[in-house]
Amino acid sequence: YQGVYPVKCNQDRFVVEDIVKFGSSFRFGLEAGSKPELLLAMSCLCKGSAEGLLICNGFKDAEYISLALVARKLMLNTVIVLEQEEELDLVIDLSRNMAVRPVIGLRAKLRTKHSGHFGSTSGEKGKFGLTTTQIVRVVKKLEESGMLDCLQLLHFHIGSQIPSTELLADGVGEAAQIYCELIRLGAGMKFIDIGGGLG
Repeated sequence: YQGVYPVKCNQDRFVVEDIVKFGSSFRFGLEAGSKPELLLAMSCLCKGSAEGLLICNGFKDAEYISLALVARKLMLNTVIVLEQEEELDLVIDLSRNMAVRPVIGLRAKLRTKHSGHFGSTSGEKGKFGLTTTQIVRVVKKLEESGMLDCLQLLHFHIGSQIPSTELLADGVGEAAQIYCELIRLGAGMKFIDIGGGLG
């Protein structure tokens, strides 16, 4: 188990620095969802555990992806999590131009959903993540590019304010099936990122 603190929860530099400092012995990392958050996370994690993850979520343009690849060059344990299929082309092209081998994650759109406050953004009709069909296309494109070993993380986020741990267990069960299938297809899987949502 490795914890990852989402910088969006509190972007105060001193809070983030303390989380990295006191979490260092636990390999605690940070999650960034925007370019400013990514810059803050990079500066803080330089003083943290080398194994602490820097998870890059959110909307990704060329500038964001380039910054994430620079973080990888700085030896930070950076994972670029694809939330849209189109982001993959940018990652492949920029990583080749910058001569950096990326570590890639996928955000899966699971069937599991909940009826809590933000339940409408969960499940198959959720607006974030890749369907199983899209995941298969991403795997094929990575294989054709000789980068299937770069795919190492599967992420899902059932939603905010999940009312029970049973729903999370359902989500983990569904994600585990996708994770096993990705390994069978040849991906170099290492992590399941279960997102947040529990109070």
